[in-house]
Amino acid sequence: MTVAARGVLALLFGLSVLLWPEVSVPGLAVAVAFYAVLVAAGLVGTGVTDARDPHQPRGAYLVAGLCSALVGLMSLLWPQITGLALVVLVGAWVISIGLLELTAVLAHLLGDPAPLGQRRVRLGRGLIALAGSVSVIAGIVVLLRPDAEADALATVLGVYALVSAAVLLAAAWFLRPGSPPWSS
Repeated sequence: MTVAARGVLALLFGLSVLLWPEVSVPGLAVAVAFYAVLVAAGLVGTGVTDARDPHQPRGAYLVAGLCSALVGLMSLLWPQITGLALVVLVGAWVISIGLLELTAVLAHLLGDPAPLGQRRVRLGRGLIALAGSVSVIAGIVVLLRPDAEADALATVLGVYALVSAAVLLAAAWFLRPGSPPWSS
């Protein structure tokens, strides 16, 4: 799954949880489950399909995908989860995804740095790192308020997803094949 597809998924998830009136903890758990499973498929897909690139940090993407799959399955199989358990689960998941994404970008930069003339590639990778940082910050915000109601958690997750969507879609634009004239 491409960075753009992950951005579109984040956009759809963010809008759905922000526009959902009177969200409940079990409902939010199911929404998180579906989003986490789709993100897992994308991350694992990235780790597997980029096997032809020796500089691609496939391991970080595979681990991040497995973390997402685990969170998705836990949320789907246990939708009656308590608010506190959902907050801890989601907070830890978002932080782990962010850290693994930052690890992947750093490993990619160290293994195959973009030539100085490829400003758009460097900007795209920097935006992926920013998306990872946003994930870590959102996870910390979620974990700082374990007593938050479902509406508050949905708001934080929705805003986080929309910010991530914007950053991922911008990164996808910079990383797309073909270079804009100003990139060199």
